[in-house]
Amino acid sequence: CLVGVGRTTLDHGIAIHQWNISLAEFFQLLYWLNLFQVLFPPCSVCIKTALVLQYLRMFAPIRTLNNFMFIGGWATIALNFGFYFARMFVGIFECTPREKIWNKLYAGGTCIDNAKIHIATGFFNIFTDLVILSLPVGSVYRLRIPRWKKFGISLLFTSGLLATIATSLRTWYGVRAERNGDWSYNMAWDGLWAYAELSLGIIVACGIELP
Repeated sequence: CLVGVGRTTLDHGIAIHQWNISLAEFFQLLYWLNLFQVLFPPCSVCIKTALVLQYLRMFAPIRTLNNFMFIGGWATIALNFGFYFARMFVGIFECTPREKIWNKLYAGGTCIDNAKIHIATGFFNIFTDLVILSLPVGSVYRLRIPRWKKFGISLLFTSGLLATIATSLRTWYGVRAERNGDWSYNMAWDGLWAYAELSLGIIVACGIELP
C-alpha cells in the first residue's frame, strides 16, 4: 500500500519545489501524503512486533527463563501498539473537517499542530528502536556458543542502528518541511527515509533466522 501511495505522489508534484507546482496539484499531493501518514504506523508496528516476538520465542518462551526479556518484550509490544494506533487516528482526524487537511483554502475548521506531532513521533520511533536493539544484548552475551557466533548475532542486531539513522533523517526532513513550507520537496526525502526505515526493519527481523 505504501509503495502504491508513494508512486501516486509522483503524479502530483512530489520532489518538486512547492513554488513550481499548481495549487490544485499541491492539494492532491497533501491528500496522498496524509494517506501515507495514516498507513505508515500500522506497517511500522507490525515489523517491530514481529522482531520482538522473535526475541521472546528465542530467549523467553516462558517467563521463568528470562524475566527481563519477557516483561521488557511484552511491554515494548504494548507500548508500540498503543502509540502507533493513536498516531494513525491522529493522522485521520488531525483536522475537523478532514477536508481541511489537504484543502488549505477551506474556510473554518480546526487543525492540531502537526509539527509537534511529527517531532514527537520521530523521537518515539528513535526511542523504541533503541529499546528493541538493547533488549537482546544480555541474552546474547549469556549464550553458550562460540564467540564468533555471538559477534555475528550482535552485528546483526547492531545493523538495526541503520533503521534508527533512517528514522532520525526522516524526522529531520519532516520538521524542515514544517519550518520552510516546502512540503512537496522535503516530504519526498521524508518518504524515502520512511521506506528505508521499514525495509531495514524487515531485513533485521528476517536476518535473525540466519544464525
